[in-house]
Amino acid sequence: FWFNDISKLINLKLTSRIGKLIGDNNYLNRIELHQKFPGVSGTPPHQDNFYFGFDLKKNISCTAYIALNEQTEEQGGLGFYPGSHLKRFNHHKSSAIGFSSGINQADLKEFELYTPNFFPGDVVLHHCNIVHEAKDNNSLKIRSNIAMRFYPSHPQYDDELKIKYQNFLSQSSRFS
Repeated sequence: FWFNDISKLINLKLTSRIGKLIGDNNYLNRIELHQKFPGVSGTPPHQDNFYFGFDLKKNISCTAYIALNEQTEEQGGLGFYPGSHLKRFNHHKSSAIGFSSGINQADLKEFELYTPNFFPGDVVLHHCNIVHEAKDNNSLKIRSNIAMRFYPSHPQYDDELKIKYQNFLSQSSRFS
């Protein structure tokens, strides 16, 4: 994939929409390239805020997921559990390569997974606390996207959640 200028993705329309969702006082924290190659295992269900640790009563963050190619459930397309952003789930160690934590499927029984198909250039904005996942890529095509993380400029953190995550990290064999 080739972009003449990555800054073309960061445009007024996108940043205005982000401002309406999380407040105008925000910034682009990072841009990530995600690629799921054929035969690669999935990403377990998780909430990004488990890692970020924001106090969701005071501020939120969101991710702009931008599809770089056509994406289907067979390719391990991104799926969401609508309504799950209202609940804090326990995260456990994950055995998925390249991914440290996940939520047990049994804990998600009251929610239904929604996995839309994406076309190149489709953008989905998702709340930092919505549970999302990607299944195994069972196709012969790579699934590629860019994830742009927008944070509040003056974040306020949830001390309990930060301690939970620090305890998780201290017990993880991936980070020792």
